[in-house]
Amino acid sequence: MRIAMLADFYPPYNRGGAGVVAHRLAKYFARQGHEILVVTTVQEEVLQKEYEIDGVAVIAIPVNYPERFRNFLGVNNPSAVASVRSSLAEFKPDLVHAHNIHHYLSLACIRASDHMGWPTVVTSHDYLFVCCGRLTCTTGPQCFRPNIVSCAMTQRLRFNPFRNAAARKIINSHSSYVLAISDVMRRALEINGIERVETIHNGIDVDEWVPQYLDMNTEIRPKVTLPGRISDEKGAEVLLKAVAEVPISDRPTIVFLGDNPRYETKLRAFAESVGLSGCLEITGWLSSEAVRDTLINAQIVTTPSIYPDPFNLGNIEAMSLGIPVIGTCFGGAPEIIVDGETGFIIDPRDSIAFSTRLIKLLRDKKLRDSMGRAGRRRVEELFTLKQQADKTMDKYLEAGAF
Repeated sequence: MRIAMLADFYPPYNRGGAGVVAHRLAKYFARQGHEILVVTTVQEEVLQKEYEIDGVAVIAIPVNYPERFRNFLGVNNPSAVASVRSSLAEFKPDLVHAHNIHHYLSLACIRASDHMGWPTVVTSHDYLFVCCGRLTCTTGPQCFRPNIVSCAMTQRLRFNPFRNAAARKIINSHSSYVLAISDVMRRALEINGIERVETIHNGIDVDEWVPQYLDMNTEIRPKVTLPGRISDEKGAEVLLKAVAEVPISDRPTIVFLGDNPRYETKLRAFAESVGLSGCLEITGWLSSEAVRDTLINAQIVTTPSIYPDPFNLGNIEAMSLGIPVIGTCFGGAPEIIVDGETGFIIDPRDSIAFSTRLIKLLRDKKLRDSMGRAGRRRVEELFTLKQQADKTMDKYLEAGAF
């Protein structure tokens, strides 16, 4: 099968989880003998705009514009759509799979693909199909309806009151299926009027993410790691508040696997205000392989988002490596983590409860190991890349790709 994938970001120019998932799927399908073309974007001048990575042909289109226009050009960016049309016309796919393209390529590529006659499947990796702010400004962490007043106040001059309706019309009219990465995501999309939504959880290649179960040297400060984009919404500050409640003798190093230059100064200032400035490590953005090699040194991984984070890849990556996870009660984490078995589910805003779980795991290596092994088994049963790819291929075939 000839499969074209569209993604705003893709390795080696990737800055988010959607690009990682698209890359893993593309690589898997290429290994199965399918011919894959990925059309993505770059925001700076690069020497090579057409390249191959892991058996996948990639075309990187230079697209850049001021962030204040995202709510307009993210719906329809005519120059990017023209480039995508040209690439698809030359490749002649059996099916087009659009991942997150609500920033640079624009959602209008879905309409263009459909008009060119190809079945089109869409995966929603975040809430930007239905909300310009990822549902972080709604009335609560389990509210899935954008608050237009909050949106307008948050977005200010960037606010486009017609954006969400335009996005919904394009997706409903021009896609065969919308794939949600969690049941929470599916419910949010359906509540906001997106049709033909089905859940396919993200998966991981368990042969590449293998546990080591190393003994922790008691002379080395243990590590609690938060993977992913660093932000208040992802739980950076609530994690610091919880660690501040941990006795100094048990206090771990806090490793942030990711970056956010605009937020880092604020985070470091907050860490100093709660007495943890000497406990922070910020790695910057890492490749998937570097994430694995760094994550494996953690004793605990935590994903304490304070918004309905749909599916944090760090959960299954840590569990595949045999590391217990303390995850948020908001979003998709409870679909992945079994509370008390593979880790703990907590309300991250409750610093005392959060710190209690941290202390319990920091002090009990046997519990960490048993939860880590249970987490590995759960990933092998439910969250493998093969399962994700097989279910995705079924949707391709149902959409009419032959």
